[in-house]
Amino acid sequence: MLGLLNMSSLLAKEKSSGSALVTCIFFLISSLSCGNSSTSNPSEQITSSESTEPTETYQDIDSSGSLPELTEQNPEEDDQQETDFIRPGSSTSEEIEVDEINTPKYERVVILGEEFLLADALAMGLTPIAATATLNDRFVGINRNTDMIQPLPSTEANFELLASLEPDLIVATQNLIDIVSLDILEGITTTKVVTSSDWRQQVIELGEILGTNDTADEILNEYDTLISETKQLLASDLTVSVVTIYPGNTIAVWVDGPSNIPQTLIDLGVKLSPNKNTYQNARYGRAYLSLEQISELNSPFILLSQSNEVSGENESLSEIENNPLWQNLPAVKNGDVIVFNRLGYPGVEGRMEFIKDFREGLTK
Repeated sequence: MLGLLNMSSLLAKEKSSGSALVTCIFFLISSLSCGNSSTSNPSEQITSSESTEPTETYQDIDSSGSLPELTEQNPEEDDQQETDFIRPGSSTSEEIEVDEINTPKYERVVILGEEFLLADALAMGLTPIAATATLNDRFVGINRNTDMIQPLPSTEANFELLASLEPDLIVATQNLIDIVSLDILEGITTTKVVTSSDWRQQVIELGEILGTNDTADEILNEYDTLISETKQLLASDLTVSVVTIYPGNTIAVWVDGPSNIPQTLIDLGVKLSPNKNTYQNARYGRAYLSLEQISELNSPFILLSQSNEVSGENESLSEIENNPLWQNLPAVKNGDVIVFNRLGYPGVEGRMEFIKDFREGLTK
């Protein structure tokens, strides 16, 4: 393992790579949301953030600043009442507990990347000593004890700090390694990479890395069971529009996965409108609407995927909600708009929590 003096030399030699790691880690965290804090540090730092507008990330999010060309669509009309979407006699299932049936084979693990890695590691019985935090100083949406985990800022790369933690394992995503040489992290300690872009395979790979394969399978089985149970309670033709209002009155509609909320809805058999057939060129499952196109959000339910942590987002949401075009939407007129915290459901356990919140939202 490199000492601090050696790490200082490494920092000097790999300055450009460090900068790349800054960008990668930050945008990994803000692909669906954002961290809107800035950190002053003599190490490298970036200032751009999705706290002001959606930006380009490793997941191919559009950053042109202009709305893409939109194609025509014929959204489904559905006049069913709210009670039609949850079948009579259904009840909310008990909170799912995932047993920790394996003992991880590493003791001092650092996790670099999105918080889904941290959430899944905790669910597998591994408590890392440090992990990247969406909001720099705290972890969001993880319903497990994180008091003993040191938050690592998502807006800077500090290799001396990383080395001083004396980890015996670093876990990172392939997207990060594609930008920063694996040799840099392996100069600190053993580094394992979660290579898949498919969320289920990511869970399996993480279990293999940590030596918790059985627990990884158990978590996925719990998810599949909840999906199956919930499908039986939902109307087969349930249709929703999933929307995010970003700062600057930017209207985004989620038409496909892999983001956790739309992907979980698809797993449940819920129809998205608009969907990926409407916007075939949508990047990372997200398309942008002009104010004039807001009428396309004519599903019986609108799910707002928002964050109170993003500067200016609440103000933009209020402006859109006060617009007559928004107020004339069927779901708005019927009071069937459900707001979710898009930072609130990391990892497989987060997806399961979203399912329960979604079911409860439909019955209110």
